[in-house]
Amino acid sequence: IIYNYLWKTDVTILPNTANFRSKQFNMISINKIIAVRAVLMLGVNVLFIDPDVALLADPTPYLYWDNVNYAFSINRICNSNNHAWKFRFYLDEGNTGFYFARSHPKIIQLYSDVIEISKTKTDYDDQTVFWDYYRTIPSAITLSSCDHYYNTTNSTIDQPIVACPLDLCLFTCAVLKYDHTYKNFVNYIRSKDIHPISIHANFMVGTNIKLE
Repeated sequence: IIYNYLWKTDVTILPNTANFRSKQFNMISINKIIAVRAVLMLGVNVLFIDPDVALLADPTPYLYWDNVNYAFSINRICNSNNHAWKFRFYLDEGNTGFYFARSHPKIIQLYSDVIEISKTKTDYDDQTVFWDYYRTIPSAITLSSCDHYYNTTNSTIDQPIVACPLDLCLFTCAVLKYDHTYKNFVNYIRSKDIHPISIHANFMVGTNIKLE
């Protein structure tokens, strides 16, 4: 599925594919959404992990919450300046490089809508298209943190999207490409005795720097 959706395309893969919001970058990122939707439509839940995410421990105990059908990493770094994640604030964006999605009718519809919108917003990556649209869904419920959610209907079809942000220190995903930022992050988690589950080498371009 991944091969068919990421590479079976009329767009030639060029050396600048890794450049953020290049035509090739946007094409591949949207096709990730298409691939995930295909799996969801099979009735299978999805844990999506970008290849530049380093897993340090089993993430599954932090992903499954009653009646929550989308759990996502936050596009912010873990440090002493942490503030509550604000669902409607445009700078507080979930990251589409690490998330858990249930095979739920509303999630499948969400992905279908994002795919359609992306056809007219070719200058944008999947993450921007996804969150710009998600914020417009009035019925969407986004918890301040991941927990079980019981205020819902018995009908699966009528249930709203219920999403939650993963702990940003356990699932860090932000600008670690700067040496001082990475050192600050390491010093902070050590001072708080935090043991991250995953670290995303996000905002970095090039295999070598990501490996470092």
